[in-house]
Amino acid sequence: MGFVVFMKGYWNTLFFFSSYGSLMIFAILYLGYKLTKGTRILSLEALDFDSGRRETDIYVWDGGKEFNRRNLKDWAHRIVHFMA
Repeated sequence: MGFVVFMKGYWNTLFFFSSYGSLMIFAILYLGYKLTKGTRILSLEALDFDSGRRETDIYVWDGGKEFNRRNLKDWAHRIVHFMA
């Protein structure tokens, strides 16, 4: 609950650094590692999740089409089960 320190009249330097100090240390260490090692964050399109997997493990997502096909019977079934 370190956000209280930003309210008018509640500023306390010790409380600020005890609440947000770990976040600052993390950011400094992360950026320092990225600058010294020269690594970069790859986009999701550049990542290969399927190489080395068996064919039975690869699941092709159909875009959730089975969840979009709801009719009146499905809604009635869901309401009855919700009330039971």
